Amino acid sequence: MSQSDLQLAWALLDGYVDQDHRGRRHSKYFKRGSRDELDARRAIARLLRSKNPLERQLRDSLAALFDPDPPEWEQRKIEIVFQGRGKPRDHVRNTQIAYHVWDQLDAGGKVAAAITSAAEEFEVSEEFVKQIWGRYRRVYGRRAP
Repeated sequence: MSQSDLQLAWALLDGYVDQDHRGRRHSKYFKRGSRDELDARRAIARLLRSKNPLERQLRDSLAALFDPDPPEWEQRKIEIVFQGRGKPRDHVRNTQIAYHVWDQLDAGGKVAAAITSAAEEFEVSEEFVKQIWGRYRRVYGRRAP
């Protein structure tokens, strides 16, 4: 576990101590969207993905931020929100639509007929099925994974 990653993670989750020109100390947090905040978020991701055990203070800090009944001293919280604007993609439905197209092709059907069949089956437009098929075909090819 990188000590600098751990220090960045602590600073993001718990804040850090800063001192003004008169020597007075106060808590400070990274500004939202700042380079420091992004670096610290990347550091937490590395720590969480690491095979190493998670340091106790970091685990407690994360728990306090997620806890719906946090300790009295905790001033911040984590909210789970969608990253993009608008309606989120339904990957489960889209995968099912792509598999429908693959199944039709495996049975000897043509792409246009498979797209029409999927549009009817899932009650979506053919254009929408074409978009999904285009995305999945680029990743997996003409055959289902």
